[in-house]
Amino acid sequence: MVLRSVLTSFFLLFLFPFPAALSHPSKTNTRNPVHLAARSYDVPVKGGMVRVRLAEGDYVLSDEEVLDWVRRCALAVNSYYGEFPVKRLNLNIRNGRGNSVRGGVTYQYQPPFINIMVGAFATPETLLDDWVLTHEMTHLGFPTVDDNHDWMEEGMATYIEPWERMRVGIQSREDVWRELVTNLPKGQPGNGDQGLSNTKTWGRTYWGGALFYFVADVEIRKQSRNKYGLEDAMRAIVAKGGTIPYDWEPIQICEAADKTLGLHVMTKLYQQMSSKPVEVDLNAMWKQLGVVVDGNGQVSFNDRAPLAAVRRGIEKKS
Repeated sequence: MVLRSVLTSFFLLFLFPFPAALSHPSKTNTRNPVHLAARSYDVPVKGGMVRVRLAEGDYVLSDEEVLDWVRRCALAVNSYYGEFPVKRLNLNIRNGRGNSVRGGVTYQYQPPFINIMVGAFATPETLLDDWVLTHEMTHLGFPTVDDNHDWMEEGMATYIEPWERMRVGIQSREDVWRELVTNLPKGQPGNGDQGLSNTKTWGRTYWGGALFYFVADVEIRKQSRNKYGLEDAMRAIVAKGGTIPYDWEPIQICEAADKTLGLHVMTKLYQQMSSKPVEVDLNAMWKQLGVVVDGNGQVSFNDRAPLAAVRRGIEKKS
């Protein structure tokens, strides 16, 4: 989720005091919650730095386990973008009840700011299964658009995040394809739909947006004979300065990608899908890509399918 409200300087200084509270991560590794004071760390990642503030509260996790999670999520994002999309990120980790990760929000600010909650009873396994922080970090590599075009931001992160996690070995390719086959139909237009930019439902915003990027990924690879994929489009946007602190128009985003790749995919799709309902024949696409999901949810692949090479290109690990 992206929020565009500007945080006050006082609020940021309160959350991220300049001196780090501790110079080295705690080695605590107990499985019982321990009450800890607020502390801060600077975590280097390829292409940038993440200032992590852990709020006061009760934690089963050691600080090093939390920081490993942050590094792992940053590595996943870097697998798609080549390097971290922004030079500096402020990450505030709130302490809460339960054992889950939730409530992730990315704020448009300079430097950008992510707020996320980790439950007191969260374990290393919880963090390994988490997709929320990777999703929020993915938002960093995309410019901010007007509220009418939220689907561009949310759909981008919804589609890309599973591939990022697959590329660093957290998810299997079977898991990702099963998720897409199951969830992309939620993004199809329904009765009264007026296109992605004019239909404010949850399904159209998240999975309709993801559907746009899925189709773009396949089409980019088809037209370029697998020379390029959606990750090349995203890297082109970032290279031209299109990251979350900056406001861009949707057509500007699409043109930045298309011009770099020498194609006309993103702009054409935006013109088709933003203002009118476009239903995608997903069953035909699964057949062409060679993705087969049976009634028990088991996934298999047909490497003789017409677009099997495109499917493998989407799966590739950079």
